[in-house]
Amino acid sequence: MDRRFIIFRSGSGKGKRAIRSTLQIGEPSVIAERTGITTIADFRPRDMAAGGEGAPLTPYLHSLLLSDPKRSRAVVNIGGISNVTYLKAGAALDKTVAFDMGPGNMVIDGLVRTLTGKEIDEGGKMARRGKADAALLSELMRHPFIRRKPPKSTGREVFGASMVASILQSTRMRRLPPEDLVATATAFTALAISENIRRFIVKRGSLHEVIVGGAGCEIPS
Repeated sequence: MDRRFIIFRSGSGKGKRAIRSTLQIGEPSVIAERTGITTIADFRPRDMAAGGEGAPLTPYLHSLLLSDPKRSRAVVNIGGISNVTYLKAGAALDKTVAFDMGPGNMVIDGLVRTLTGKEIDEGGKMARRGKADAALLSELMRHPFIRRKPPKSTGREVFGASMVASILQSTRMRRLPPEDLVATATAFTALAISENIRRFIVKRGSLHEVIVGGAGCEIPS
């Protein structure tokens, strides 16, 4: 699981403080003992201890495989959440910048699951039949996480079931077709990505290429 912010209260209930933490399922010592295989673990807690957001491996891989001495690249991964790694041309590994940008497939899948009982909008067919609603899209793009400066990370606690319920509640009186809701959520993902790249990547310097991958990326045949 990704990091969480946990609130501790004193016995009187007056004092409280938030600490950053992460819960990882699967004890590496038990895995090593039972399998006899050398097991390397605790990347997330170590990254957070150093001030990171708890996801150090993907940017490291991007830097190893996709850095270029002359071309600056943004590597976008669209999973449940969308994230980006910025690889400035010729920059050292410690200059790599990476952060979450907003929803990937999470809001889309949540709406499809609630509205149809299916798990995903396979091939984007449902979104293609709909039309993005300008008012709803504008409302979604005002979400504070989209414009929050990096470093930042997010997850289901922000873009999960609570957001899906909020979208359905806010549009109940307008009775938007399910296809329009899914089309709007799809547009929200795309606009959140472009807005983050414009605000927080382009301003850092040159950008020659954007490389997109992940389950939310359709590769033309």
